[in-house]
Amino acid sequence: MYKAIIADDENKICQLIQVMGNWEELGIEIVDVCHSGDDAWDSIQEKEPDIILTDIRMPVYDGLQIINKVNEKYGMSRNICFIIISGYAEFEYARQAIQYNIVNYLLKPLDKNQLNDALQKACNSLNMKQQQVENEIKLQENRRFLQAGCVTALQEMGIHDVSSVDDLNRQFCTSFETGVYQGMFLNFPFSISESENLFLKTFMEKVKTHFGFCHEVVLKSEGTGIYLVLNYRQEDQAILPQVIQGFYKSICEIAKTYGEFQIYLGIGRPVGEIGEMRRSLKEAETAELSRLIYEGKMLISYGSLPGETIGLYQLIPMKKFKDLEPVLEKLNSFEVKKWFSDITSLVEKNRGALKNAEVLMDLKKVVAGIVREVLSELEDSLVEKSLQDLNVSLKQASNLSNYLWILKTKVVLLVDQITEIVSQRESHPISAAKQYIQQNFSQPVTLTEVAERLNFSSVYFGNMFKKHTGKSFNAYLTDVRMENAKKLLKKSENTIAEIANMVGYQDVKYFSKTFKSIYGVKPTEYKKMLASLHAHNLNI
Repeated sequence: MYKAIIADDENKICQLIQVMGNWEELGIEIVDVCHSGDDAWDSIQEKEPDIILTDIRMPVYDGLQIINKVNEKYGMSRNICFIIISGYAEFEYARQAIQYNIVNYLLKPLDKNQLNDALQKACNSLNMKQQQVENEIKLQENRRFLQAGCVTALQEMGIHDVSSVDDLNRQFCTSFETGVYQGMFLNFPFSISESENLFLKTFMEKVKTHFGFCHEVVLKSEGTGIYLVLNYRQEDQAILPQVIQGFYKSICEIAKTYGEFQIYLGIGRPVGEIGEMRRSLKEAETAELSRLIYEGKMLISYGSLPGETIGLYQLIPMKKFKDLEPVLEKLNSFEVKKWFSDITSLVEKNRGALKNAEVLMDLKKVVAGIVREVLSELEDSLVEKSLQDLNVSLKQASNLSNYLWILKTKVVLLVDQITEIVSQRESHPISAAKQYIQQNFSQPVTLTEVAERLNFSSVYFGNMFKKHTGKSFNAYLTDVRMENAKKLLKKSENTIAEIANMVGYQDVKYFSKTFKSIYGVKPTEYKKMLASLHAHNLNI
């Protein structure tokens, strides 16, 4: 539904327009009727109409002045269609309006068909412009999607995986050229999502302003960060550090609207081949994360960092990582916490040996690999989602200790979640087994029989049953039979042999022995005790 304002100093003309227009049919709502130029201007600012029908001559502001004021204030940000109404004497004057955003002009006296034709034309124009806006939005979204896919591909490709720059350009609609390529990673303390269009739009404007000399700049927003790939001429390499400094300062300025916080920028080393971008992007991530080691630094170039003097397996023995596998397999969160506490102690102890964040990156990678390998069989989708969340959360670490704490906490949380899922998944067959035992305890019941009914191996189901009930299958079955034997001994007149048979025992002696082992008396003694107690109560 489009909104329209009618502006004419003659009330009869306004009434005539209201009566003659096919408003409902065209999907137009009249939101105001004005009789002077200043009233019309106030109404335009308040009602935000899509269509304005205005007389060429009105008090204070005439029709063309109103159009001019709208264009001066809103420019291209507002899509408004004007229909000018004029007398024959003003015809030549009205023709000047063509240079403005005019759909049509109508001569007095008004003709109904001409009025509705002009309104239809206005709607068609608005529909077309709306479609153009939507197409432009889709085009930008597709471009962002393709750019993100390009960055992801470069992060995963090796130097021999990219056949040519032209192939990459064809696949992702990019404009890379021969020259220098470089990766950067900008880390924010908030999630950069597609819903934050204003920030992304402003961010892209800053990218264009500072890196306009580049052949191509592609980016990918992920979690709390933005990856950038720059492609520029060899001769521009010397000015890049200064350009990056200016870019970083301008991004910090626009981010202030989100609150008081720090933004971190890691810069990878330039490479001469597009296939080497995987290394440059990883260096950018490593440089940004190195702020945990060099606290206070917010813009770090990988090339300025000293080389690492200690590797992951020098810091943490490989055997220690092997120990994590059985701990995860048991889904024992207490032991998982202890494992991470040991790891934290080793890292903190050798903190001074860390020269950059490569060891931390490798630690995350190895732990994530073990978690994926051990736990994916139990709940693959949850594991992948949790590892993605871990990646985002680690980028928000405030210091080295916090990084290690996040790593531990997220893995322990995943173990607890999977434990709960497995427990719920297993509780159903356990309940079904218990129900089957209650219904069939008088018959020969075996673990193998019940396990097969529930599509489990007898060994696996036996372990599961004991884990959930605290008793072996046979011990639980015996308890059920003995409880029912007690009820029968108390209420029925059946013999011991008959009762034994009723609760699943063919051998009376074995039944009596089992009953005594649990309750301390034979069934015959128990029955006599009940009879004696009953007689005593009757005497009372």
